[in-house]
Amino acid sequence: MRSFKRFQNLFLMIAVVLLAPAVQAGTIVQTGSLQGGVGPPETHSIVLNQFDTQGDILWLNLVKIDLLTNVTGGGQTSGEGGRPTHIHMELTADYFHGEQSLGETQALVDRMVSHKGAPRFFSIGNTDTDQTILDQSEDLSAWIGTGEIRLSAITEMIVWENPVGGTHLGAGGSVRYTVTYDFSPLNEGVRAFSEGFELGTNEGNWHWRDAGTEYIMPHSGNPGAFLIEETLNSAVPWLRTPDEGSDSIFTGDYRTRGVRSLGVDLLTVYSDFAVGGRNLSLVLINNNGTPDDYDDDLWAWYVSESTIPESSGGLPQDTLSPAGWTPFDFAVPSQQNTVPEGWDVWGLPGMTDDETWNSVITDVDQVVYMYGIPATYYPFLSWDVGMDNARISQADIFADLNWDGLVDVQDLQLLVHAYGPCEGCEADLNVDGVVDHLDLQILVSMMVTHS
Repeated sequence: MRSFKRFQNLFLMIAVVLLAPAVQAGTIVQTGSLQGGVGPPETHSIVLNQFDTQGDILWLNLVKIDLLTNVTGGGQTSGEGGRPTHIHMELTADYFHGEQSLGETQALVDRMVSHKGAPRFFSIGNTDTDQTILDQSEDLSAWIGTGEIRLSAITEMIVWENPVGGTHLGAGGSVRYTVTYDFSPLNEGVRAFSEGFELGTNEGNWHWRDAGTEYIMPHSGNPGAFLIEETLNSAVPWLRTPDEGSDSIFTGDYRTRGVRSLGVDLLTVYSDFAVGGRNLSLVLINNNGTPDDYDDDLWAWYVSESTIPESSGGLPQDTLSPAGWTPFDFAVPSQQNTVPEGWDVWGLPGMTDDETWNSVITDVDQVVYMYGIPATYYPFLSWDVGMDNARISQADIFADLNWDGLVDVQDLQLLVHAYGPCEGCEADLNVDGVVDHLDLQILVSMMVTHS
C-alpha cells in the first residue's frame, strides 16, 4: 500500500522584483517564487504592478509569463539485501487571472531505487516549464493601469515511498514565475486612423452583406455621425469591406505595414430577439486573386470574448451618443509567421495552417466583423445596426503617405499633388505650413532608406 511521508508546508511568497519602466522601448520584468514541501492543495495570491502607459506615451505589446517548477529529493540506500523502494515525488502549480488560466506545470519523479551493493547516497529531481504570451487587446487591457493585478497560484506537492523509511527520503520543491512586459513608445512608431463618418466619407466602403442600403446618420453616433443599416435580414450579419478587395487603409499587406490592431464601435438599434450572447469575430480574408470565387478564399479569424450589444431600443433624436455603443479592439500580430495563439485559419487542401496565416496576413483583401462565431448556427432575424470609428493602427514610417509600409513613387505622387499651403497635412513633412521642394527632398531621402 502507499504510505505518505509529510513535510512541513513552506509554500510562502518571497521576493517580487520590479524594474522601473523607461521611456524608450524595452521590457519590465517582475519575478517571484513559492517554496515548500508536502501538503494539500493551497491557493496563493501573487500581486504584480500593472503596466503604466505613462499618460498613453507607451504601448504594451505583450505580456509573457514564464513558469518553472522544480522538485528535488534524496536519501540513502540500505545496502545488499534491502527491498527496492518505490519513490514518487510530484509538484504541480496552476496559475490564474480570475477564471483565465495562465499556465500550469507539473514536475514529476516516479522511480524504483535499488538497494544492491554497499549503502550509498542518491539524489533525484525533475523540472517542468510553461510559457504563456498575451498579445490580444482584450487580454492586455486588464494588465494596463497604475494599480495592481492579482494572480492566483494553486500548488500541491505529494511525496511517498514504499516501503516507508526504505531510503530515509527527504524532498522539497520550488515554483518560480517571471512576468515580462514588452513595450514600445506609442508616439514613436505607431500611427492610427479612425473613420468617424463626420465628413460624410466611408473610408473602406464599409457595408453589411445582404443589405447595401446603409447611410450615414449625422447624429447619435459614438459620438456624432455614424453608419446605419435599417433593412438587414440575416442570421449572421457581416460588417465588411468590399469582397472584391478594393484598396483602402483597412486592406493590403499587413506585415509590411506593421499593422498592430483593428477596431470598431457597434450598436444594435433593433433585433427580433435577444442577441447579446453572441461573440464578435474579426475575419481577415485573402480572395486568392479570384474575388468571384469564394471556394478558394483563405481565412484567418479571432473570436472576441466580448459579445455584441443588445438592442438599444431606438435612437434619441439629438446629437448625443445613445446608450448601447460597444467598442471592440483586436490586436493583430502581423509580424508573427506562425498562427498566433487564439487565432484560427481556413486554407486550401495541402496548405499548412502557418502557410494559410502568412498568405492572409501579407495580402488582406477583405476585413469582416462577423456577428457570431464562424461555422456556428444562428436563427434568421431582422436587424437595425450601426457602426462608428472603424480604426486601424500600424507602424509609423515617416513619409509613408499612403499607409502601404513603403516610401516610394506613390508617396511622391501624393506629395506633388499636395504642393502648396498645407498646414497640418501629412505631406508637410517639415511642418512649415506648406508642401514644397523641402518636403520633396525629405521624402526622396526616405525613399532610399525604406523603399
